Parts: sequence; C-alpha cells; structure tokens
Amino acid sequence: MLRELALAWRFARRDLRGGAAGLPTLVGCLALGVAATGGIGSLSASVRAGLAADARVLLGGDAALSRPYRALAAEERAWVAARVAASSETVGMRAMAEGPDGRALVELKAVDSAYPLLGAMTLDPPGPLAAALADGGAVADPALLARLGLAVGGAVAVGGARFVLRAAIVDEPDRIASAFDLGPRLMVAAADLPATGLLRPGAVTRRVVKLTLPPDAAAADFARGFEAEFPESGWRVRRADEAQPGLRRFVERLGLYLALVGLSALLVGGVGVAGAARALAESRLGALAALKALGAAPATLFRIVMLETAAVAAAGIALGTAAGAALPFALAPLLADRLDLAPAAGIYPAPLALAAACGALTAALFALAPLARASRVSAGGLFRHRVEMPAGPPPRAFRAAAAAIAVLLALLVVAGAGDRAAGAWFAGGAAGGMAALALAGRGVAGAARRLAGACRGLPRIALSSLGRPGGAAPGAVPALGIGLAVLVAVALAEANMRRMVDERLREDAPAFFLVDVQRGQAEPLAALAASLPGVGEIEHAPMLRGRLIAVGGAAVGARDLPPEARWLAGDIGLSFAARPPPGTRLAAGAWWPADYDGPALLSFDEESALDAGLGVGDRVTFSVLGRPVEAEIANLRRVEWRRIALNFVAVFSPGALAAAPHTLVATVQAEEAAEAPLVRALADGFANVSAVPVREALAAAGRVVRAAAGAIGLVAAAALAAGVLVLAGAVAAEHRARVRDAAVLKTLGATRGGVLAAWLLEFALLGAAAGAVALVLGGLAAWGFVAGLLEIEWTFPAGRALAAVALGAALAAALGLAGSWRALGRKPAPVLRTP
Repeated sequence: MLRELALAWRFARRDLRGGAAGLPTLVGCLALGVAATGGIGSLSASVRAGLAADARVLLGGDAALSRPYRALAAEERAWVAARVAASSETVGMRAMAEGPDGRALVELKAVDSAYPLLGAMTLDPPGPLAAALADGGAVADPALLARLGLAVGGAVAVGGARFVLRAAIVDEPDRIASAFDLGPRLMVAAADLPATGLLRPGAVTRRVVKLTLPPDAAAADFARGFEAEFPESGWRVRRADEAQPGLRRFVERLGLYLALVGLSALLVGGVGVAGAARALAESRLGALAALKALGAAPATLFRIVMLETAAVAAAGIALGTAAGAALPFALAPLLADRLDLAPAAGIYPAPLALAAACGALTAALFALAPLARASRVSAGGLFRHRVEMPAGPPPRAFRAAAAAIAVLLALLVVAGAGDRAAGAWFAGGAAGGMAALALAGRGVAGAARRLAGACRGLPRIALSSLGRPGGAAPGAVPALGIGLAVLVAVALAEANMRRMVDERLREDAPAFFLVDVQRGQAEPLAALAASLPGVGEIEHAPMLRGRLIAVGGAAVGARDLPPEARWLAGDIGLSFAARPPPGTRLAAGAWWPADYDGPALLSFDEESALDAGLGVGDRVTFSVLGRPVEAEIANLRRVEWRRIALNFVAVFSPGALAAAPHTLVATVQAEEAAEAPLVRALADGFANVSAVPVREALAAAGRVVRAAAGAIGLVAAAALAAGVLVLAGAVAAEHRARVRDAAVLKTLGATRGGVLAAWLLEFALLGAAAGAVALVLGGLAAWGFVAGLLEIEWTFPAGRALAAVALGAALAAALGLAGSWRALGRKPAPVLRTP
C-alpha cells in the first residue's frame, strides 16, 4: 500500500509543478473558512484566558461577600476576620451628582483605606488613591467630568455633601466585577458617605467585602464554610474563578454564534472545494486517460488526484490556521478597550486544531465525488481527441465514505461548539440548508433550460448559458446563497431587535425610573409631577431585595434549582400590594381580597414558576433582609418583561412585608423637553432620589445590539467572500465554453456589446436566484432566533431583504463579467478550428 501511495505521489508531485485549474479557488476557500473558524475560537480562548489570569485582580481578592442593604453583623465579621489575611469593604449605590453643567446619575462607590486589596488604581494626575480621597476628596470617571463640566479641583455635590474632585479614574482594577452600571463611576471615602444623607433606612445599597486568604487556604473551602455557618445571612460568596459570570457567559455565547457563522464560511468553502476539485480533475483527464490506457487501475488514478487535492488543501488549511492564530494578536488591543480586560493573546492549539480538522473533513467530503468520477475516466476518449468527465454518481463505496465523513464532521462540530444543543441544531440546519441550496442550484439550471425555448434574443442566450450542463448555477447558487443567507439572517435579526428598542422609546416607556424613594415622599413627588408642564403621573410600588432559600420547607440553593431558574437564588426584586398591579393578567389562582390580613400569600411570575417547577399552593421561603419569609403561592401572573414598567417576579400580600424597612421605586412619564427641568427639581427637593434615564439605557442597549450584529456581520462577510471565490472559480472553469460561445455568436452576427449584455443578464439572474433562496433561508433563521429564542414580535423589513437580493445580483454580475471578459477578445476562426 505504501509503495502504491509513493508511486501515486510521484505522479501527483510532477503534475502540481505545472499548475492546474481550480488551485487558487481551493486554497482561498479553505483558507477563509479555517481562518474564520480558528480565529474566532482562538479569540474566545484568549478572552477566557485573560479572565482566568487576572481573576483575583478583577474580583479584587481571593473571594468576595456581597449583599444589599446591610453590613456584616458582628458574629459574621468575627468569623471572617479569623480566616482571612486582609479585607476591604465597599458600599455601592446609585445617586445623582451635580456639577457646573447640570446633574447626572452616577454609580457611587465608597471605599475604605484598604481598597484596593489587589491591583492598583490608576489616576490622572497620578497619585495614591488615599491621598485623593482624603479631606472630602473624590475621583471620577472621565465621562462624568465631560458630562457635568467638571475639572480637577472643582466641586461635585452628591446628596447633602460636596466633594472636591482630585483626579480622573484611568483604571479601576475590579470595575469589571461590579454589577450592571447605569452611570459613570464616582468614588469617595467610606467615612464621607454618611454626610451625603443617602444612607436612609431601606436605601438600595450594595455592600461588598473583598478578601485575601492565607497561602494555605482555599477560596472554595472558605465559601463552603461561610455558607454552612450563616446559611440564611443573605450574603453571596464569590470566588476568584467566579468573578465575572455575566461577562464569561456573554463571551461564550457571542463566541458560539461567531464560531457557527465561521463554520458557515467553511461550508461555503466546501462548495468551492467541490468545484475546484472538479476543475483540477478535468485538467488532469488527459493524463489520467493515458495512464489508464497504459494499464493503471482506477484506484491508482484516484490516489493521484486525491494526493494532488490533499496537497493543495493542506496549503489552504495551513494558510487559514496561520491567519486564525494571528487574529488574537491583532484584536487584543481593541478588546482590551471594549471589555476593560487584557485578553491573553497567544497560540491556542485546541481551536486551531478543531478548525484544521473541520477544514480537512470539509475538503474530503466535497472533493470525494468529483475525484471518484475522474478515476473512472475512459481511455477511449484519447482517440476521439475529447476526454470528458464521466457522468453519474460515484460508486457505492465512495458514497459510503462520504456519509461517514459527513457524520464525523457533524460530531466534531457538535463536540467543539461548547453548547451541544446549539451545535446539533447547526449541524442539522446546515445539512438541510445545503440540501435546499443544492436543489435550488439544480432547479435554477433546469428552469433556465425550460424557459430558454420560450424566449428570444438576449434572454434566450442568457438562459441557455445558465441552464447548460456543467454551468455555474449548481455550484454558484449554493455558495453565494449560504453567504447571503447568513448576512440576511444577521440583518433581519438586528432590524427586529433595534425595532424593539426604538418602539420602547416611542411607546409607553417611562422617561425615568426613580429609585430610593422614601415612603413619605410619594405624595410630594406626585405634587411635583403635577406642577411641571410635560410631566405625567408618577406610579410607584414598594421594593425590597430577597432570594429564594426554601421550597416546601426544604432548603434550596442555586445548584438545587433547574439551570433556567437558578437566578431566583440570587438577589431579586420583591414587592407587596393589596390590589393587582395595573395590567395584571392571572394565569392561575386568584388574587387576595384588598383587606386581606391572613398568612402570607404570594403572586408569582408564571414563566419563572414553571422554570422552577412551582405552582399554585406551593410554599416558598424568601430571605428578605436576612430574615426568612414563608408564603403560599396564591396565583401566577403573566408578566410582560419586554414592557418597561414596574414588574416584579414575586409580589407578597401586604401583611408579609409592610413592616420591613423598604423604599419605593417609581416610574414617571415626561416629554423629552421636560426631562431636564424634572431632573433639576428632583435634585433640589429630593436629593436622595436617583433618576435612572430610560432613554439613555435603551440607547445603550441599542449600541450593544448594533455592536454584536456588526461582529457577526464581519464574520458573515467571510462566508460571502468564500461564495465569491466559488463563483469566480465556476466562471474560470467555464472559460473554454465561454470562448467557444463568444466565437459562435460573433460568427452569427452578434456584436461584442450584445454578447456582453447576454452574459450580464445571465450572471444577474444567477445572483438574484441565489439572493432569493438566501432570503428564504436567512429569513427562517432570523425568525427562529427572534420569535423563538428572544420571544420578540417578528416583522419582515422588506427593504433589507431586497437589498440582499440586489447585492447577490450585483456581485454575480460583476464577478461574472470580470471573469468572462477575456473570452470576448478571442478571434472566432482559430477557436472554431480547434476540436
């Protein structure tokens, strides 16, 4: 066997020295697909490695304790102090800050003298943080300076206190581990926080205690010990490897979507491999027929063309792997600015090996059929001066091998996707999509053949060329179709998500959420709203924070709940009410009477209850301010979470929580012109109330949507580029036929412009057909993502859809003409004399 392979390689090597048709297309298609897949995997790995390498600094310690409202109790503080090397306590809250140019919502952070335990604060002008915060000093995010017209040395007011701005924050080491921020950072000393007057009973604050442990202590042991000692304290314990769960999930999900789009580019490259392998085999048919006439077996012929194709494919895979390995180095600085962390740029063998393996299997899968047919070439064609590619399907053994390769490729995609379900859906969808596109390509060719007889002039020439055997349609429609389908799916999904955000701005979204409203301030706030032109009514509801700790009397933690319901074991917003909130729709059970004064009852969000396996009549216990509150679920509500309003997962009957310290959260409607006067009035009369601007939050959400769609769109462009390469290869493979067509047409009286117009129409029809198929497939994918996964109302933006079809037609026409232009310059006589 080795001797036979060595002999085949000698022939293959000699053939490759002279070049062959299809080689650039084969290399380019595989390089693009492997580069996209390997580069995205390497980039995701570099971000995860950066998170892991800086985990302690990003968290601010080996472990952290966090909870709303209260500080560590004396017994908790003593237990912690006996087991840690050092600790630092911070208090975070949202507040309104005032400067020379107005007022703005800030994320206020009060720190002690030990902060930061790990890492270093970088300030401008440089200096130690302790000196900057001494004697009523403050440091702030540069964005706050610009927004409020502040300069170093100026004064900023928060609540009832004024601080001297000593520096701008360049780097805050543990900022990434903070909760979701709605405003820029303002940092003050913990000793100065009481002077603001914001620490009122029930004020929404978040206490965080950062800890470093002795060298021989493990963070996991500390976490288990604290949770066992104080099971109902309400403190959440995080270890360094859990510092950024939200960012980690975001990176993983976005990396998954990008990787699947990159695999789509690889599949497009597979179509190009099939065309390139066919072109390579056709360029070798004469030599293969001669070898067969000399006694070579079909197996020997197959080995020759297989080794040639494998050598060229290896070059494309190597080029793509090298480009994928370089991607983290190229994009690390950009991600460092966007994610506030430094990705660990490096060579990551696992994603690169996965991409190379997928590339090799893709090349083998798509090249197998044309190479198998080429190995059955007839030697008799040598005597007719016309050696042709054998028709018909490859032998059964080759079909079985192709099926085995396809299964192996699907398993590799599923195993390497990270999310097995998403990988399986992609593999199934890719197989169905490729089959649909292949049928569409053949259908376009067949329809062109049938329609050609009913047409005259240029349309007949264009349709005849489009439908002839060996034409570009069967290969170009699937290739362009996949690339365009990915772009269509991205464009339609982004349009629907942006529409949702824009509608929230135009519809019934409030102008502001007001937080930290004290119970005695509800009526004065209502009076203030009534006195300001353009300001609507204020709706308010009591709010507390709590977490689910028991179901049916049995204690539960996050790990005891189904994955989709584990967030209930963290801090969530709770409320209480005598009457159903406006717009309430009950799915099961009944609301309690307005004057109910019995045992605690609970109204639960229907979707959350189903996720957690709860129903009407079940008894649940929440930890509220460190105290257990047990209640029976009286009803389930359908909560419209997409509607920006006062929505709560759990609403208790009034007697359960009315006596607990709490604040109110409120919404207020206001015309855009009335927002600034409302903010000024709130700051003047209600310094403790923080106004969260909904318009800015939705605009920020829109920017995130656009950024994510842009990232996916860039990768989708790789799929489209591979489709362009396939079309270019198909045009190049048809060059000989185009030369003969042009010669015949010019002999019959056609002008160069007429032939050019016919070809332009042919390629435009080809691109439009690919765009139409892409419109259907991309639209279905976007609909499934938007309506199924995001549960957003689906609309079909016709403008973007038609733009995709137009793009396909324009690309196909431009590339087709560019590739066929040389065929017009040949004189007819020499061409027609050639057999």
